[in-house]
Amino acid sequence: MARITPISEGMWTPGFAFFGVPLPKGIAKCQLLHDHTYDIVNLHWITVDGEKHSMPFEQTDEGVTAALVAMKLTC
Repeated sequence: MARITPISEGMWTPGFAFFGVPLPKGIAKCQLLHDHTYDIVNLHWITVDGEKHSMPFEQTDEGVTAALVAMKLTC
């Protein structure tokens, strides 16, 4: 049986722009992972406090805005 593993679609750290927008202060890093089993993309991020968060992500203007708002709310 083949094992399906997620593939990194991008990693951002402070100082880099997340789809053209700087990462919110308080975010240590974030990463997009494509889950081939369910054919979805998940956004995972870690705050500078070490808290881990994730959410489904769509690469649209609304998806980027929702992701940035969610990251700001967790800082």
